[in-house]
Amino acid sequence: MRRTVVLLHTRPGQPDHFDWLIDQPEHTHEHRLITFRTPLRPDQQPSFDAEKAPDHRAFYLDYEGPLSQDRGEVSRVAQGTVLGWHMSSNAIHATVIWGESTITYHASHLGASWRFTRHD
Repeated sequence: MRRTVVLLHTRPGQPDHFDWLIDQPEHTHEHRLITFRTPLRPDQQPSFDAEKAPDHRAFYLDYEGPLSQDRGEVSRVAQGTVLGWHMSSNAIHATVIWGESTITYHASHLGASWRFTRHD
C-alpha cells in the first residue's frame, strides 16, 4: 500500500508551505516520493493549487525536524493511505484515507502548477 504524508515546511525568512508526499513503493530508488508544494493543507481544502516539486527521499515519510543547509524544518501534520493513484502528464486521480475520511482528488495540469479538486 502507498503511504502519504503532509509536512509543514517552515523556512527562515520565507513563507511556510506544505509538502504533500506520495509514496511509490514499486520503485526501489531512494527518491521515490512524488512531491507537491502548496500553501494550503491538501487534506483540509475543497480545492488547491500545487507545484510539482522534485521527488523526495522515502526517509521523509517518517522524518520530522531540522533540515540541513539552513533549509528550515518539517513537521508532519497529516498522514494517510493511498487507495488509488493514477498520474498522467495532464491529470491525476487519487483516493486517499486521511484518518476517518476517504477523499478522492482529481487534478488538472495548468502550466507550472496542478489544480486539485476534492470529491468526498
